[in-house]
Amino acid sequence: MRVLLPVATFILTISNFFGGLKAQDYWQDSFAAANQFYYAADYQAAVNAYQNIINAGFESEELYYNLGNAHYKSGNKPLAVWAYEKTLLLNQDHQDAHYNLDLLRGQLQDQIRPNADYELRQFKTRLVNRFSPLNWTWLSVIAVWLACCGFAIFIFSGQSIIKKLGVLTGISCTAIFIVLTAMAWMGNNRVCHNKMAILLNEKATIWSAPGTDGQELQIIHEGLKLEMLETDSSWVKVALANGTQGWLQNPELKALAIR
Repeated sequence: MRVLLPVATFILTISNFFGGLKAQDYWQDSFAAANQFYYAADYQAAVNAYQNIINAGFESEELYYNLGNAHYKSGNKPLAVWAYEKTLLLNQDHQDAHYNLDLLRGQLQDQIRPNADYELRQFKTRLVNRFSPLNWTWLSVIAVWLACCGFAIFIFSGQSIIKKLGVLTGISCTAIFIVLTAMAWMGNNRVCHNKMAILLNEKATIWSAPGTDGQELQIIHEGLKLEMLETDSSWVKVALANGTQGWLQNPELKALAIR
């Protein structure tokens, strides 16, 4: 048994390694094939090919960006908006996605002016987006390691000045660790539990309450980005960037959360 366990572990490791290589080959080959459809101006085939890659469990900023381009070329603006937004969730600094999304938003029927609260949330999002959740986590690990070093210096050093520097370093790095950990949590929450979605319906009515006896607040159109707040049977409560909140009946919404 003592011999079999390491052998089994070794075999499992090798199997996982080659399985990863096989998956990577599938991703590269499928992505290249999808790109060929796009270059041949067969945009719907490209959309289907890119979507099949996503359905297989692969996600990347370039995959979503190319999918957005294919959707736009095939005339599906709402799904193009969705794909560009997904690109920016994975890489907030993707300049081409920013450019295409701004251009596309100018072609949508609804031009909603964000309120101050929405702008503040967007600022916080941009701050969190400076690094990925994984990078925020690594920075927090470095901070806690430096804090431990500082407290160790405070405990073991015999010089008063060095002890003061040690405790100051420990306290400062502990505070930084807490901030960085919060950034990592918010970043993961933004990516995996994002409540934003894109409206795919050509037209939808926002009501003040679930049920047609509510008051009609606003009519919105395809491609609009909104926040999903809660659901009640076939009704979904949403919030717009201008602060308007209300209910949509049986809306076709495409969520932005990353799996």
